[in-house]
Amino acid sequence: MKNLVKTIQNTIFQQGLFERGAKIVVGVSGGPDSTCLLDVLAKLAPKYDLQILVAHVNYGLRGRDSEEDEEFVRDLAKKYAFQIEVLTTKISSKQNLESNLRDIRYDFFEKIRRAHKFDLIAVAHNSDDQVETYLMRIIRGAGLQGLSAMRYKNGKIIRPLLNVSRKEILSYLNKTDRTY
Repeated sequence: MKNLVKTIQNTIFQQGLFERGAKIVVGVSGGPDSTCLLDVLAKLAPKYDLQILVAHVNYGLRGRDSEEDEEFVRDLAKKYAFQIEVLTTKISSKQNLESNLRDIRYDFFEKIRRAHKFDLIAVAHNSDDQVETYLMRIIRGAGLQGLSAMRYKNGKIIRPLLNVSRKEILSYLNKTDRTY
């Protein structure tokens, strides 16, 4: 358990993801990746004097499950004593759904970051997502520029879990009494 926290701490340092005293909006869906990210950042917050705000989007696409995800994320924010902002939205068009959801999510995170005068937005992409993104770009016929991998830091977006596998995340959560 401590090894994963240390791995992520080393990544943060090596990639220069944030400075001491940073204010970070953390996107939390309620899934294992973002739950792990929030837990690790909560553990690192005292050491780095971090200010954390949880941001959650409830798209309402999965009925009761969407409501339960929101409730779970609200409970997490309360557990860590972090402020939370939630966007509840209804999706009208299922066309290009993944892209629309991503745009809604990142627009909301950025709006929250600016409104609260925070520095960064942390998202929970992991090494499995990295491989998937790369393969999808190959399939779509991306050129060399398009084949570049996700970056640890892209503008105001940071990805502290980018060198961590889904298997490591699940193992960490199981050891911290969060079963997925």
